[in-house]
Amino acid sequence: MVLALQGSYHGDTLGAMEAQAPSSYTGFLQQPWYTGRGLFLDPPTVYMCNGVWKLSLPEGLHLEIPKLENKAFSSRDEIFHKIRDKSDLARNYSSYISEQLSQYSGSGGFYPIGALILEPVILGAGEMQMIDPLFQRVLVNEC
Repeated sequence: MVLALQGSYHGDTLGAMEAQAPSSYTGFLQQPWYTGRGLFLDPPTVYMCNGVWKLSLPEGLHLEIPKLENKAFSSRDEIFHKIRDKSDLARNYSSYISEQLSQYSGSGGFYPIGALILEPVILGAGEMQMIDPLFQRVLVNEC
């Protein structure tokens, strides 16, 4: 089993397809053998709207971090800055990831997670998404 992100794309070979979440690329007509072998987290994304960089939280994180609903950044460099590693948001990300891993372990999953497969910052084949680099750093540290 792997730990990966929803919307990730690792390639079209059999093993790579098994290491990604269900999508239009893994449907029965595309990949009849697909079973999806992993825990797939829904990551926060960053995007630019009207010249302003913004943070978008997935539903699971939205409930835990409601005050950051409209978080904006002054520049792309601010998004990548390591000072964010000491923020409340980093601690919330860490709690969320730990909780997801605990739920997976406690659910009686037969196979333990053996690897983290992560595309750096930009992910997806169908729709490109920019993952919050802070979330990825926290995820790597949690692993």
